[in-house]
Amino acid sequence: MNGNELTYATTCWTVGYALGQVPSNLILTRVPPRYWIPMLEIGWGLATLASFRVQTCHQLYLIRFFVGLFESGFYPAAQYLLGSFYKPGELGKRAVLFHCMGAVGSMLSSILAAATYTGLNGARGLEGWRWLFIIDAVISEPASARADLSHRLPG
Repeated sequence: MNGNELTYATTCWTVGYALGQVPSNLILTRVPPRYWIPMLEIGWGLATLASFRVQTCHQLYLIRFFVGLFESGFYPAAQYLLGSFYKPGELGKRAVLFHCMGAVGSMLSSILAAATYTGLNGARGLEGWRWLFIIDAVISEPASARADLSHRLPG
């Protein structure tokens, strides 16, 4: 990547994320979260997997847009689920725990990414950075395909 290409890729993700928030929240009120959240995660996982095949920056821009689009609905849906399961007195603690675990997940994923990049660099003729997207999708897809996050919610 050269010049502003990384900035453009980040902007494409942000545009997808911003454009997806309102429709995703509207759909969340009509489609049970146990179906909607896994659908978002499956789309996100497939878009992430597609990243390993990127050959040009324009391909990356398109894929990053869809990653942002699918990712945009998860956070509001997670907050909706927290609000649906916990009493108002418990909700603050649960929301803080959710945010803290996101930070812990980011820290641990850095270790996993470093190990994947160095350990698989050159395996089967693929660069280490391509393996990062493959491993991410391999972890995400089975979990999202089997998710039933809201079996206790009405509707």
